[in-house]
Amino acid sequence: RSDSSTGQIKAMNATDVTLLVGTNFVKVPAKQFLAGDWKEYTAKPVPEAVPFLDSLPVNCLEFQMGMWKARVLNQMILDKTMGASHYEGLEVFLKPSRDVRATIRFEKGALQIVASTHRVDVKPTGSTMNSSICCGTAEMQSQIFDIWLSSPVQQSPTQVLHPFWVLRTSANVAECNLELTPKNHGGRRLKMEGDSWHIPIAKNSKVINPGDSLILYKPVTAAKPEPLELAMARPVEVQQVWSIMGGHLGKNAKWIAKTKDVEGKTFVQIDKWDKYLTPFVTGQHIQLKKEKDSVTWRPAIAAHGKKTCTLPVTLGEETMEARTMNSLWS
Repeated sequence: RSDSSTGQIKAMNATDVTLLVGTNFVKVPAKQFLAGDWKEYTAKPVPEAVPFLDSLPVNCLEFQMGMWKARVLNQMILDKTMGASHYEGLEVFLKPSRDVRATIRFEKGALQIVASTHRVDVKPTGSTMNSSICCGTAEMQSQIFDIWLSSPVQQSPTQVLHPFWVLRTSANVAECNLELTPKNHGGRRLKMEGDSWHIPIAKNSKVINPGDSLILYKPVTAAKPEPLELAMARPVEVQQVWSIMGGHLGKNAKWIAKTKDVEGKTFVQIDKWDKYLTPFVTGQHIQLKKEKDSVTWRPAIAAHGKKTCTLPVTLGEETMEARTMNSLWS
């Protein structure tokens, strides 16, 4: 009711409604229900506490990915001093083609260019990113992820430029003078703390003289083979055939005869144009060309008897008779 009184209907008639209020039975005029003084009561849900300790932001995968990106960026700051001292000995060109050239001499291993960038991506292991470098792998929530570094180069709205991402690359080791270290940078397992590792660095594998273009060795990555799709095999059909030999056929000749089952018995189907029928019975080949004297099966067989011609036929290990009747040939 509007005064927050609640009750359970136990009985009613045209004038009164009996309610159970607490432990007491109370009669209420029915007109109060018709006037809307009493309304159906909907119990409010009981509040339930929701566990949250395992659902804190620091425990979610996105937060951990962000932490790894921050860890990589912080390592770039630490490694910056390795290459910063060499920047004054380099010239960067963007047009007509990208190129980085030395203005001073660098002895072998003296030049170091860190793959510095602000674009860091975390992808499931096995992913590929064109023109990007895999810094290593990291474990998050029992899963392995690859950490990728991508080119930051842009001209607008503000210029972002770094010599590493303008280097020319080649798969021909003979023409290259830079190599990426460490060599296992893509497959190494990185740790958030308690481990010493560096961002991939391009070091000169040869002496570099003033005016030389810097060319980074980039081996060709073998393309993943496409899965083979096996062609749908044709259904296998097994047929039992009659291979007839002997009679007047040649020594190694075989007559693969057509058969037909009728009422549980197998009969040889004889076609008047069957090229094996006449030689089987007469020893003479049938000729169908008009310009030559032809031997037809009817006169030839008639010469061996008008009614029945019986010859032994071997099928597997069984011997049976193949009978030809004039009534079947008409």
